[in-house]
Amino acid sequence: MRSISGVLASCLAIGAAHADEDDLDALYGGAVEIATGYDKPARLAPAVVETITAEDIRALGAQTLDEVMTRAAGVVVQTDRVGDPIYTFRGLYSELNAQVLILIDGAPIGDPVAGGRPIAWNNLVSNIEKIEIVRGPGSALFGADAFAGVINVITKGAVREEISEIGGYGGSFGTGGGHLIKSFDLGGSKLTATLQGRRTAGDETRVIGADAQTFLDQLTGTTASNAPAAFPSERSEVLVRLDFKSGGFSAYGYYNGFLNVGPGFTSSFQLSDTTEYNVNLGSIGAAYREVIGETAIEIKARGLLTDLSSRTLVSPEGAATPAPPFTLPFDAFSVFEYKTIDARIEGNATRSFGDHTLRAGVGGIHQSSFDIVDQRNFLLTPLGPVPGPSPTLLDAQDLGQPPQTDGTTRHVGYAFVQDEWQISSDLTATVGMRFDHYSDLGGTFNPRASLVWTPTLTTTVKLLYGSAFRPPTFLESATDENGPIVSGSAELNAETVDTFEAAIEQRLAPDLRLSLNGFFYRTDEEILVENTLAGPRFLNGMGVRGVGMEASLVYAPKGPIRVRANYALADVTNRETETAAPNVARHIAFVDLGVAPTPSFAINTILSYVGERSRAFADPRPPLDDYLRTDLTLRYTPRGLEGLSATLAARNLFDADLADPTTDALFAPGDLPLEGRRLTFFVDFSF
Repeated sequence: MRSISGVLASCLAIGAAHADEDDLDALYGGAVEIATGYDKPARLAPAVVETITAEDIRALGAQTLDEVMTRAAGVVVQTDRVGDPIYTFRGLYSELNAQVLILIDGAPIGDPVAGGRPIAWNNLVSNIEKIEIVRGPGSALFGADAFAGVINVITKGAVREEISEIGGYGGSFGTGGGHLIKSFDLGGSKLTATLQGRRTAGDETRVIGADAQTFLDQLTGTTASNAPAAFPSERSEVLVRLDFKSGGFSAYGYYNGFLNVGPGFTSSFQLSDTTEYNVNLGSIGAAYREVIGETAIEIKARGLLTDLSSRTLVSPEGAATPAPPFTLPFDAFSVFEYKTIDARIEGNATRSFGDHTLRAGVGGIHQSSFDIVDQRNFLLTPLGPVPGPSPTLLDAQDLGQPPQTDGTTRHVGYAFVQDEWQISSDLTATVGMRFDHYSDLGGTFNPRASLVWTPTLTTTVKLLYGSAFRPPTFLESATDENGPIVSGSAELNAETVDTFEAAIEQRLAPDLRLSLNGFFYRTDEEILVENTLAGPRFLNGMGVRGVGMEASLVYAPKGPIRVRANYALADVTNRETETAAPNVARHIAFVDLGVAPTPSFAINTILSYVGERSRAFADPRPPLDDYLRTDLTLRYTPRGLEGLSATLAARNLFDADLADPTTDALFAPGDLPLEGRRLTFFVDFSF
């Protein structure tokens, strides 16, 4: 019997004999820009990078970005109390998910008021060309919020020269949607129009057995709770986008609406079918790229307007109140609306000098919140809500109470530099640093360093270090010190993280790749809510430390079978209590087995495993059980009808009882039920 070392040596020899750059790029994901700011083969990028292509997305039968991200190594996609996805990278969990930066064609999508992405935001996948994912810090390149990871969604209209696509789908839970993408030749210039939309009524079998009022009813003897009831998850989405390209100039503009979005539990953990979110995003941007001599120069600018409105049930009719009539005579509602502007401009240049590639740039950011509406029909007291003079909503100030937040403005100036040094033919060092100065926070400096060693064409070894930060949001830093819900503080410091990584990627055979990487990180100045004698307040805490590993296997032959699999281990500890960080799965795994028995027919069987998740330090509930979800996708591309495809996707095929954790044992003891079996039928046509 041959020894293991002999078999491995044979595999390496076969890989070396057949390896070439094109095959390697296909196996490793091709070129990415997210790790350096310019195109770089993924296997040589100074970061742990993963790409997910449009073809991968079709194989998953996904409708939205959160469904695609379940495939990413080291990432758990969870649900928060309002039904939005939480992308938990390497065990770094927070409900607002502000530690993960999402870019659309390199432009950040963020909410400076609440943090993270705008509430209710998600991305339909019909217009996605590719997704680039960096696990680990990225502030040296991208600045704020590139803390645990970065996701760059590259759209078809932004990168394709020619495209004509139309498609539609429908299925379970009253879901239907479609898209149209068409490019036009304008005499040397290109214009691409994108239209896509979706409507879903949500899964009414996602029943919540108890909400916050259930617990209060038990204390006071009232019967006001709306539970048990379905978790409100209906929503409508629409995107209208134009992309223009002419020579080195490009521009875009889009409207993205998320309308009549069911609020889940809402922020108050109250169930109601009369509350909702409406979020409207509008963005314009332009860029100019030019090569002058040996220097590539880029100037880019973009503006993002967010218009958010929410209607939230704070306490239902019939709930106990500390003042006469001692039960609420009507539902206590809150309406909170605001607009934000995020405007950015940057200039950068890239040039090679012998063995060095130098990239440097400067930029500025303007963020502001305005047109804030904070209306209520109740008074909030330390003992609970007291009914206002009538069911009519009034401004908080007219009721004699401070608003949750006021209009705020922030300016940021930054500069960055990066040097990629080709030390030898097989060893590259990258050193970068970025300095950001915030008008309300001061300065923050974030370096990165890496060594990438390629001793053979089939082996890559990486040693990486990076730091990152997340500044306080407007709600955390600018909220009135006597805010009615949570008090803010202008003295808050930015959260920071330092991360060390080691990775090896090995091509074991022409069609087989194995990637292993280990990581250690430590966060400081974690921003959290603590109960003080004066009430809940945003404060800086110690943070967490995490250690773990990630493994990925890709088997992609030219034959009928394809396998993609990953496994991740994350051991995350609260540094203050020395207990396991809450809501974090220590083990996660994903397997996608694709079989194409004929050139026209493909089957994908997809298994997603999420391990047991621990509770917060004072939460008496047992850990949330692990689960295994099975998805199945059948795709048919009829011969003789070029460009046409039909897909049937079954998500949670066996209708397993799945749940994500809630953060409050009293007000939401039953956790968040996930969707049951969902069937969707897609038809797409490229012409």
